[in-house]
Amino acid sequence: MIFTFDFQKRIRRYGGIWGGVAIAFMTYFILVKGAKGAIFFTEDQVKWIQHNAGLILLASFLFGGIVIQFLVLFTKVNVFKPIVLFGTFALALAFAANDLVNFIGVPLAGFSSYLIANVSEDPFNLFMRALLEPVHTPTMFLLAAGVVMTITLWVSKKARTVTKTEVNLGRQADGFERFESSALSRSIVRMALVVSDFFKRILPASFLSFLQRRFDLDAFKGEKKKGKDPQAFDLLRASVNLLVASMLISFATSLKLPLSTTYVTFMVAMGTSLSDKSWGRESAVYRINGVMTVVGGWFFTAFMAFTLAGIFATVIFFGGIYAIIGLVALAVFIIFHTHGIHKKNAKASEALEMSFIEDTSSSKEIVQRNIKEVETLLSSVRDNLSGCYDAFYEGNRNKLKKNLKESKKVNKQSNLIISNIFKEVRTLRDDESKLERRYGKEVASLREITGSLRNLNQLVFDHIDNNHSTPSKEQVEELKKVNKLINSQIKNTLDFFKSEKDKKAADVEEVRMEFSEALQKFDKNQVQRIKKQNDSARNSLLYLDVLSNTENISTSIYNLFSALRKNLEEIK
Repeated sequence: MIFTFDFQKRIRRYGGIWGGVAIAFMTYFILVKGAKGAIFFTEDQVKWIQHNAGLILLASFLFGGIVIQFLVLFTKVNVFKPIVLFGTFALALAFAANDLVNFIGVPLAGFSSYLIANVSEDPFNLFMRALLEPVHTPTMFLLAAGVVMTITLWVSKKARTVTKTEVNLGRQADGFERFESSALSRSIVRMALVVSDFFKRILPASFLSFLQRRFDLDAFKGEKKKGKDPQAFDLLRASVNLLVASMLISFATSLKLPLSTTYVTFMVAMGTSLSDKSWGRESAVYRINGVMTVVGGWFFTAFMAFTLAGIFATVIFFGGIYAIIGLVALAVFIIFHTHGIHKKNAKASEALEMSFIEDTSSSKEIVQRNIKEVETLLSSVRDNLSGCYDAFYEGNRNKLKKNLKESKKVNKQSNLIISNIFKEVRTLRDDESKLERRYGKEVASLREITGSLRNLNQLVFDHIDNNHSTPSKEQVEELKKVNKLINSQIKNTLDFFKSEKDKKAADVEEVRMEFSEALQKFDKNQVQRIKKQNDSARNSLLYLDVLSNTENISTSIYNLFSALRKNLEEIK
């Protein structure tokens, strides 16, 4: 509210004050709150620091404020960068002070127990009262722990995923949403809108207008460097995130309160995202569901840890050394297995995000890229449709359930292409916008393809899930022909995009006509079977629904092909 999104002008007025406040608070928590446990301070030095805390705070504020204001007035340095750098250092110290206990507390207690037992005459009947005394951790242990933690943060893909999730949920711009909406997130958003409308009615119009001017999102200009991802949010918010998170963690650690550093940092980032209007009506349900998923995962982890600790303790008590060996082997297997799952999920997510085009792409590049994405989508549609048909013949519920989940992923691919189409429209020049490109037809076709595919999967799964009969022999033969024809249509469409030859376009037309004739014939065949009462009403209804949804997919694929063909002709 003070700086606005166009904060470059206001840095000259308030930059020194904000920089002084940020550096003063971070210095306080680094020096005053952190000095007590530091091994490189003597006892007298710690007492002096704590006795002169107010003086240190004032000196830090004045020195930091003067330096920052000098940089603002007389240099071209972006003053938020030194604040963010200092804040990163403060947050790293806050993390280390808190997480170090979690990291080396248990092995250090084990090592101390070994040393105590080693000098005892009767270690098996020894009470470990010595562990109640204050712990003096050897410097080498601290250095080794720091090295391990640093290397882990640098090379761990899971650590990068955590950071990526946090940045993705808090980013300022629209883009690929990693999470779906849920009933709870939709309810929360509706409730927030009701509260918002209430305050809009009771607050003065002049004040609301003032707020609107201060939070003008059009002033946000995310930096984009070549070869790097666009800036998710500005350095002002980054400095606030680091300051608040490091203060909370340091303060709680000084009071010996148990807390999750990751949780605090994550929720601070989500709080500033909400107050920065990053969660608009277009993204709020997805972002809120993402936060609930992450936080719910932590609580579920705590419950699982509590439960498994009890189970493992019981197993070790009765199984002894054999149980320990078995549990270690199980732990190794789970680590490798979850690593594989994470790698697979990260790869799939990255593939989707890589498809999201940049605003800097040219119109021609975007059209060509959209066609590449449509090729990938149609391949996924073909595989999913074939999988649904095959599982339907067999009456395989598990395959149908898996296929239903895959159809939702195909829907995500479609939504991403649609987002890119809107970006394509925004990048058009005035002369290009007058060309006859069929964007509306493209979007409608994509939505119809994935909507019909998901509906088809749902209908077949519900039918088999309710233990109804599989299709008859005649129906299976006809469905196999339908599947073969739509696969040919997709193949010919893909071949056209690769070669852009008129002959391939003619092949698409030919298969489409053949497909239409086959559907008419199979529809009549089913009517005859109904008249002869060869099939149950439920089975007949499902069969007709399958044909109808498949026809919708086929028609929409042809409409999509026509629209993209038109766009290709225009960019030439």
